[in-house]
Amino acid sequence: MTIDRRTLKRVALPIPIRITIESDHIAGTTRDISKRGLCLELPTPRLKTSPVDLLTERVTLYLENETIIGSIKWYTVEGSVYQIGISIDRKSTAAWKRIVEHYMREHLADAVKPA
Repeated sequence: MTIDRRTLKRVALPIPIRITIESDHIAGTTRDISKRGLCLELPTPRLKTSPVDLLTERVTLYLENETIIGSIKWYTVEGSVYQIGISIDRKSTAAWKRIVEHYMREHLADAVKPA
């Protein structure tokens, strides 16, 4: 039996995002997002440092003309992709909330089609 430690609902949304980890600038895509964080997918060859060495590392995310600061909380490997869990820092909460609300509205608009 596994225990899901998530406290907030996550929504599967592929959002293109750029991230700076240490001095590396990498393009990735979100797998899912929540009000406090995201799961980011990055190609394994692009990451120069082992993800285990990056746990708790602060990262900078760039999307929608916003700069978001977060930290790496977990990771897993799926084939040739790292899935990296990132928690958003409190100082970036307002900007992240705007981004999440924007994509949620867009996602709902795409999901609801007139009959």
